[in-house]
Amino acid sequence: MTTQHRGVEEASFVAEYNTKDLLLYALAIGCGGDGSTDEDSENGTALYGTDQQQQQQGKNGETRFVNENHDAFSAFPTFPLVLSFFAEPYCGNDMIGAGAGGGGGGMRSFPPPIMKGDRLLPRRLLKHPLQEDSVIMHLSQSIQFHSSIPIPKLLWQLQDESSSSSSHSYDPPVTTFLATDLLSVQPKSVGTFVTTETKIYLFDKSQPLPEHSLLCTMRSTMLLLGLDPESVIEFHANKQNTGAVPLQRLQRPIRVPDWTKLYRTTQTQALLYRLGSSDYNSLHVNPPPPPDKTGAADSTKKKNSSAPILHGLCTMGFAARAALLFVTSKFPGVDWTMTFMECGRFRRPVFVGNVLRIKIWDESNTLDLQNGDAAVHVVLYFEVFNVDTNDCVVDSGKVEFTSLPYEMTTGQIRSNL
Repeated sequence: MTTQHRGVEEASFVAEYNTKDLLLYALAIGCGGDGSTDEDSENGTALYGTDQQQQQQGKNGETRFVNENHDAFSAFPTFPLVLSFFAEPYCGNDMIGAGAGGGGGGMRSFPPPIMKGDRLLPRRLLKHPLQEDSVIMHLSQSIQFHSSIPIPKLLWQLQDESSSSSSHSYDPPVTTFLATDLLSVQPKSVGTFVTTETKIYLFDKSQPLPEHSLLCTMRSTMLLLGLDPESVIEFHANKQNTGAVPLQRLQRPIRVPDWTKLYRTTQTQALLYRLGSSDYNSLHVNPPPPPDKTGAADSTKKKNSSAPILHGLCTMGFAARAALLFVTSKFPGVDWTMTFMECGRFRRPVFVGNVLRIKIWDESNTLDLQNGDAAVHVVLYFEVFNVDTNDCVVDSGKVEFTSLPYEMTTGQIRSNL
């Protein structure tokens, strides 16, 4: 189904998720097992004196993302990024619950419907049909949060404790509605750059579409490799009507990072992430082809010739873990909420088994919480490096947090999109 939204062509999708999906995603980005190398920071010391057990088990530790019985159980902040891979085209309310995404939907094809054919690049902008086997590269990604991610209620939580049927728990799904706008199409010699914006709403059959609760806004840029620029019509949405602002390259502070975190990815990281995200691209299972013997071999490929490539969004998840660990360790006892995250550019591949070094710069105007004052806004910049190849794999990264509930942030936290 295609509708008109703010004057821009829009495609509509529905995605469902349950508690199992939340747990599997968190495990897929390494939550629950610290994954740290022996070098925990640049000087080898633990962050702000917090020990690993406290980081994992406490109220703000990662265990809350992988244990549904945890007192503070919640969805890992970047979980909504995978809903695009869960999503199926919206065909009316009668189809809701008929296997639209999530664990109940089983295996998904790749590319997912939201990225297939003219849903990614409309036919009206093509002079020739788009080939189904076109190679798609994910170049940048951002997500801005507007409200908290709903947690599915297990059946035993919904029933009276005295009920005899409460002994059998059930995991009913949460249904979301995805509205995707095309923002720009830019044909270049290397291929065509396509930027889209997706808004995710909490779906309620009893309410008309405009009344859905907005959960988050995601923006991504893809590169369709090999498309002849002469076969693609350039397109830019009317920014005055859409409020769209192109992603700009962020400049991190020119100084030594305030903190560095290292994580070692496992040999099964990509295998687990494809299950937690429904991104079943075979690129993340099969090693890339060997370098051309007739040309100069790429140093990255030589060092990782037998390893599959890790998902870029999985790397983004590791960066989010590091940022969350930084802010919760620096200000213990505060309930921090992520309000924005951006990976400005996925520059180089990460291979399974590689060690990631996440460098963080703190640019917050945060009041001293340890003196009892209330902070509002924390701003962190980050870059991700592949220790094994010494490549910068993600640059222009930014994460923002607030210590206020979402409903109290209106007008206090600036819009990033």
